[in-house]
Amino acid sequence: MGTTTGNNGQFTLRLPAGAGKIAVSMLNYLSQTLDVSPGQQLEISLSANSRELDETVVVGYGRQRKKDLTGAVSTISAKDVGGRQTLKVSDALQGAVAGVSVTRSSGSPGGGSSILIRGITTIGTNGPLVVVDGVPVSSIDNVNPNDVESLTVLKDAASAAIYGSRGAAGVILVTTKRASSGKPSLEYNYEYGVQKPTALPDYVGPQDYMRLFNEQAMNDGAASGAYPSS
Repeated sequence: MGTTTGNNGQFTLRLPAGAGKIAVSMLNYLSQTLDVSPGQQLEISLSANSRELDETVVVGYGRQRKKDLTGAVSTISAKDVGGRQTLKVSDALQGAVAGVSVTRSSGSPGGGSSILIRGITTIGTNGPLVVVDGVPVSSIDNVNPNDVESLTVLKDAASAAIYGSRGAAGVILVTTKRASSGKPSLEYNYEYGVQKPTALPDYVGPQDYMRLFNEQAMNDGAASGAYPSS
């Protein structure tokens, strides 16, 4: 025997003469079993059974509750991106998201890293689609790492249902920081570097250079040096 509550939570349950217990349950709440008797009035309060079910994640077309999410999504926060003190957002992704491969082939200043989410899947472009605040961009390194609020990686093929063929190699969603009313914030970073050689060679004068060059040329079998003495 059972019943359901109305919109205001009230319910009526007809019990047989020997009934002694009823079970009360609701989705996302802890169930209770109560001892009752016919004609008894009850006021029942259930405790929420929340296990991060209300946490929201970015899924490409907005936000979705974590309990309703079926795709492979990984999210890192601003602390994980800006806290690494990197100049490129692509470098901050290295080792931060499972299933994401970040490699850097050049150590030159300003050089970025290549990102692969599901490996090499085509003879064409294998890089993921990068979307910053809802706008597709050509490179993730165009974003200042200190401006990143959260970074979400859509790793499975479900992202292609939202972005089409451009999302075939995965999608990286970047959300930048926004100002908050009544919460002033100031951040200042200053870095400097100094370079100097450990040792400098001593140079000879022009006459000594010509004399030594002639000596080197004659030692190599030349009849005379490149610089005549007169």
